[in-house]
Amino acid sequence: MPQELLQQFRGVDKIAQAYSDNWGAIRTHHSRNNRVQDVYNFRIDSLDVQYLGGLVSSVYSEQGNYFKLNLSFGFILRSRLTGELRYFHSSFNNHRLLEHPVIMGDRRDIDTFIQQLEDIDIEQKQYSKSFSCSRCRRLFKAHKSLQKHVPRCKQHVTYRYPGGVYELPPTIFDRLQEIGICISKQDQFYPYRITYDIETYLDKDDVLQSNGTKLKFLGQHKLLSISVCSNVPGFTEPKCFISQGDPGKLVDEFVNYCHTISQTAFEIVTRGLSIRSALEVLESMTGDEAREFSFDEDSQGCRPPKQLVKSLLASLINYCRQIPVVGFNSGKYDVNLLRGFLYKSLENLNDDENRPSIDQIIKRNCDYMAISCKWFKFLDIKNYLAPGCSYKQFLKAYKCEEEKGFFPYDWMDKLEKLSEPALPPHEAFYNKLKGENISEEDYQHCVNVWETNQMEKFSDFLIWYNNKDVVPFLEAIEKMFSFYREKNIDMFKHGISVPGLTLRYLFNNLEDTHFCIFPHNHSDLYHVFRENVVGGPSIVFNRYHEKGKTYLRGGDKVCEKILGFDANALYLWAIMQDMPTGIVLRRRAETGFKPEFTHAFQKAAVGWMEWEGKRRGVHIKHGLNGKEVRLGERQLPVDGFGTDDSGNSTILQFHGCYWHGHPCKLNEGRTQNSHRNKPLAELYEETKANSNYLQSLGFEYIEKWECEWKEEINSNPNIKSFLKDLFPYALQNRWRMSAREIIHHVKKGTLFGAVECDIIVPDDLKHNFSEMPPIFKNCEVSVNDIGEHMAKYAEDHNLMKHPRRTLIGSMCGEKILIATPLLRWYLDHGLKVTKVYQLAQFIPKPVFKDFGEEVSNARRDGDKDPAKSIIADTMKLIGNSADGKPSP
Repeated sequence: MPQELLQQFRGVDKIAQAYSDNWGAIRTHHSRNNRVQDVYNFRIDSLDVQYLGGLVSSVYSEQGNYFKLNLSFGFILRSRLTGELRYFHSSFNNHRLLEHPVIMGDRRDIDTFIQQLEDIDIEQKQYSKSFSCSRCRRLFKAHKSLQKHVPRCKQHVTYRYPGGVYELPPTIFDRLQEIGICISKQDQFYPYRITYDIETYLDKDDVLQSNGTKLKFLGQHKLLSISVCSNVPGFTEPKCFISQGDPGKLVDEFVNYCHTISQTAFEIVTRGLSIRSALEVLESMTGDEAREFSFDEDSQGCRPPKQLVKSLLASLINYCRQIPVVGFNSGKYDVNLLRGFLYKSLENLNDDENRPSIDQIIKRNCDYMAISCKWFKFLDIKNYLAPGCSYKQFLKAYKCEEEKGFFPYDWMDKLEKLSEPALPPHEAFYNKLKGENISEEDYQHCVNVWETNQMEKFSDFLIWYNNKDVVPFLEAIEKMFSFYREKNIDMFKHGISVPGLTLRYLFNNLEDTHFCIFPHNHSDLYHVFRENVVGGPSIVFNRYHEKGKTYLRGGDKVCEKILGFDANALYLWAIMQDMPTGIVLRRRAETGFKPEFTHAFQKAAVGWMEWEGKRRGVHIKHGLNGKEVRLGERQLPVDGFGTDDSGNSTILQFHGCYWHGHPCKLNEGRTQNSHRNKPLAELYEETKANSNYLQSLGFEYIEKWECEWKEEINSNPNIKSFLKDLFPYALQNRWRMSAREIIHHVKKGTLFGAVECDIIVPDDLKHNFSEMPPIFKNCEVSVNDIGEHMAKYAEDHNLMKHPRRTLIGSMCGEKILIATPLLRWYLDHGLKVTKVYQLAQFIPKPVFKDFGEEVSNARRDGDKDPAKSIIADTMKLIGNSADGKPSP
């Protein structure tokens, strides 16, 4: 690096160091005469457009042919958290200045290029205080407006319609069981965790400057100490790390100590008999000379492919190695204060070049819900608690005693005060935020703590204060973990919040029930449901009523009483009702309301497999009750797989004649499969080859062709009766229906599902619904649509300049999707359906009724017996979290 350049940065050591460390990339150097792409790297002294144009002109002079030109800048950024500088390299392909390169053929193209640079400069100046959506590039004046827009933005969203049924993501133990490796139940719950808590001080000497007139900074919160405790043997005593003025070093000490705990926990967990055996088997299967080992009776035949085994081994090791590190309100406060130093510490800890220092960050606004890396999973216990639950309430709920303690936060504003040889005076404990001081009794308690623990300086008091929270915190988590363990849920491994745990709890207990996912050929149905999700009234009120003064409805009746009602467990009641299960039976107006199943072929295949399972007394695993099983080294998926009581396994394959090229009546006159773009004869040979491979695995093999199954259904009334009970869709054999018939059967309660229709309140009934229009829908509302009072309010506050999409109550609805129970209520109360577009029919089942009863019973038991209040409160939270989670 040239000495004259170093002279420019004299007194600014960090910039000089950044230049020096990256001089090889910053200096002017070029790579010319390449076959595909030439690179010119200029160290620039100015961002003036004319100066950049001169550099472009010099490049043009060296090129002999037409060429494309673009720019990319390298730059240095300073971290606002740590003050450190980092150089970001320019890139040949990414982060280019122009979206499309400029073709350079003559000198006029240089002027075009310069004009584009000037336009970009003007755009940046004009929109420097705007916020842009990264998907559709729409600009907003406020960040809040952008946040509202992003969830609704439809640009650049990739939709996938996989079909099949919804199922919970398999755990590592589910995946191991699929290849015949079983882990004992007690080893399937990770037993260890770390709790931590930080203390900060307000540095009033380091005050940020505010750009506005209304905001004033009093100081900066800076890291003072971190306390850590765990239930890992050898680390059960709390340990406190105190800042010596370098927060980065303090976080390093914290992370390294947690790493030591995690390593110890990993050694203990992997010593467990079933996990140790699983690791040994997986390691042997990945070696070149695989040892012989036996599968259990449920295993799926021959050895799985090595790549799958390596994936399972890595997942099992990651499960054993990654310890939960839990804080209270840490996602919003602790992690935000630590993050700049934490990321660097985790990066220093990472010893795997092929693995990022952080695997995953889940963030909601400024709340870090989870940060996962090789050794840790940082979580916030508040995501598992009811909103607004304080630390004190959390400990009290789980009957854990919080040690009494107080800290002089306003007094503690310098690290030097940690060396004070005595406890601060009583007035030092005054809290400006609360506007009060601790009592004489509380201060005397602090004095007793100081004397009892023979403290010599204030840092000793800080250690005591910081440590006192992490121990009862660990105890409360243990009790909470035990509750979920009884529900077969690993609290910190199965979810990062209580809704995720609730979803697993709901679907863990479902048997022979499935919720289908819309396939690609019925993708429009997904959007119909998605766009018709609306809310309803949450509170009904008049603007102002006062007993004995105001009049009802503007009449002559005086208001005598005001009552408020709260519907107890309304959401829980709703989830206990019939749910839309099974595959969807559609009837559309454009096809004359003919029946069509969204999973027609799967329905036929499952019908045959369930029939075979009934005849043989074997439970068959297939695509509509879980994932299809994959077999052999080829991991070939099979339609059905079952094992009888003797341990004998059977493969079932159902072949669609057109899809698999079967030479039968169904394919008469056909030679080509247009969907797969292959000759039918070739598909038939491929199917026979796959069948031969599956038969070679040693299982009993049964296959059925579509044409054969249709003949059996037509000739065997027992099969017809069985299929009718298996798929109990009302009126499914009606080949055609009219809109009037659909509405008639909805009113009778025969049909269950959702109807897309036009609906109105007749004129003679509008007075009955004048206080609350019954039809709720989302639509565009402008200032011209609202009342006089709110229109004036909007004008006075400069609101609603443009129409906004909002929820309204209305007397009519056009092409809206209505659930049949609600539509039945509408019809019973006189509303009229004027047009029907389609019917989506499901099998009604109250699949979550037992869940609702369990929550209700637990809450009743908690009211009767105070000792069961913990279970009651937790079940109440689970019940509230269940609403809105299951969906078809």
